[in-house]
Amino acid sequence: MSHDVVQAAHYGLGAFFPVVVLDPEPRWRGASPLALPERSPEADGLLALRWCGFDDEADEARQLLEAAAARAPRNFDRAAQLAAYAATLPRCLRLVALPRTALVGPWVQRPGRDRC
Repeated sequence: MSHDVVQAAHYGLGAFFPVVVLDPEPRWRGASPLALPERSPEADGLLALRWCGFDDEADEARQLLEAAAARAPRNFDRAAQLAAYAATLPRCLRLVALPRTALVGPWVQRPGRDRC
């Protein structure tokens, strides 16, 4: 996956949200929903940028995700780099650690799209 591809993801409840995977290597874990993901050799999550805005604002999600991903560092070796980047994100975007199974394909082809 490249930084400029917005993917659809879910947490197993059927509610899909747009994400951009920033690090496709399974080496991240999320301590809590509001904390930043942590890099760990035992972790198996992908570092992703997630849209957390309201449904009526979803039209802008793709553009915000792509713009934020374009300015993301290519390497998050230190927690300070991750925190500095996260501080620049708008309130509707969050860094998360997602399992590979949470990704379901391109956002424009997400399940249920024809019902929106």
